[in-house]
Amino acid sequence: MVDTKSCPFCGEQIQEEAKKCKFCKSWLNEKKPNWKIGALLVFVVLFFAVILAPDNKPKPAPPLPDTSVEDQQRYEKEYTNYVNETIKNAFFTEKFLKTRVITGSVVINNDGSVAKVSLDTEPIEKNVDKAWDMIYKDKKMYRPIENEIFKMKFRPLDPDLTQYEDNYKPFSVGLGITYKNYYIDKYKNGLTDTALEYLFLPKGVKYLSCVVGVKVDRAGKIVSIGINKSSDSREFDDNAITAVRRASPYAELPSEYEGDTANLNIELWKKKETHEVDTTEGKYISE
Repeated sequence: MVDTKSCPFCGEQIQEEAKKCKFCKSWLNEKKPNWKIGALLVFVVLFFAVILAPDNKPKPAPPLPDTSVEDQQRYEKEYTNYVNETIKNAFFTEKFLKTRVITGSVVINNDGSVAKVSLDTEPIEKNVDKAWDMIYKDKKMYRPIENEIFKMKFRPLDPDLTQYEDNYKPFSVGLGITYKNYYIDKYKNGLTDTALEYLFLPKGVKYLSCVVGVKVDRAGKIVSIGINKSSDSREFDDNAITAVRRASPYAELPSEYEGDTANLNIELWKKKETHEVDTTEGKYISE
């Protein structure tokens, strides 16, 4: 008699050695699927699909760095100096700038392109008529220069170091183009004018001049002082040194000047003005 067993799928009696049920056609050596493993595989696939899927949502703009007002002001000053020097080196000579200061403004976009430019002249000449004549002539000359500056491309602005909330707003650069020693010469001239108020001539002398050399630190303090060119009058030279000392305390050195100290040659001169009384007219007659 043949040994039989029940089919695990349909329950019918089949031979013990049967590999397939003749009733339900099921293979008897197939393993039942493990639903736990299948569920785990589905979870893993879905997890990585979410992680690796491209994010098409717009990302918020990164926050601006925490820059101080001092950082912003330092950057704007450095950028302003850079623009002034670039324009100066491209269009103006030291000889031309000895008689005027180039003023105006250049408006620069974020990418460094020029949005607007305007040039003007501030004469150093003290004669009013000559000064106005210079301004009139310069205005005609500046038009082609303005056109060339408009074509220039400067260094792109750093949007993190501007004081504007809207980083696309142009940056206006104020122009103050001068010859190399303009600011220190202006400082020296002011010091000279003050020292002349304290200078006097020895008796019996009509005119004398000398050059006082003075070294000043950034705070305006005298480091050293002496005569660089004598008047051949010891008394007048001593008076000149005293006058320069009495002109102190000096102002701080100009911020545009880069050195820690400045060596200044102060040219001092004095002319004696004598007066005679015209007794008939009651007036002074100056020699």
